[in-house]
Amino acid sequence: QAANRTKFDTYLMATLGRQKKAPAQKTATLKKANTAPNFKGEQLILDIDEIRKFILDDDIELRLDLMDVALFSENVLCSARISMLPFIMKPNKPVQRKYDLLIPGGVNDLNPMEMEVEIVFHKALVGLTVFTLYRGVNLKNEELMGKQDPYVVFSLGEANTKKSAVITDGGVNPYFREEEILVWVEKK
Repeated sequence: QAANRTKFDTYLMATLGRQKKAPAQKTATLKKANTAPNFKGEQLILDIDEIRKFILDDDIELRLDLMDVALFSENVLCSARISMLPFIMKPNKPVQRKYDLLIPGGVNDLNPMEMEVEIVFHKALVGLTVFTLYRGVNLKNEELMGKQDPYVVFSLGEANTKKSAVITDGGVNPYFREEEILVWVEKK
């Protein structure tokens, strides 16, 4: 089905680990991409709090799946499986290289396929993060009647979420009165 087409609606899915609820992120879908889609340096960030949860068979696997979006389904066109251990051992050092892609079933295609990606592991630090809110400029007006009441939500991972004060009748250019939002990041 997908092999007979020359244009794909495609995105890249990154999944860390082989567990059922492994963290995953996907790129924006490229409409009518050819056989060499270019994601233009789009970043995918997998935020994890305890790396030991992802070790399986003495390795931590990053799976990159190039997906085809069809009318009623999504299919894996090809995949790369990458060990994250070298990146974890050398944090904060980006490595850009090409990885061989396998079609579903784990076999190579007649034409060798590869994907060039840059991977970097950033180690999280413990501490206090302070966000200072000043003003919003030209926000989209979601209210049909009257002025909107904007606020800001900060998220650092899943557990750390803070909401600012609501600016009543703030409109599309609200002033947040230099409110400081404090988010404590701690090791679990």
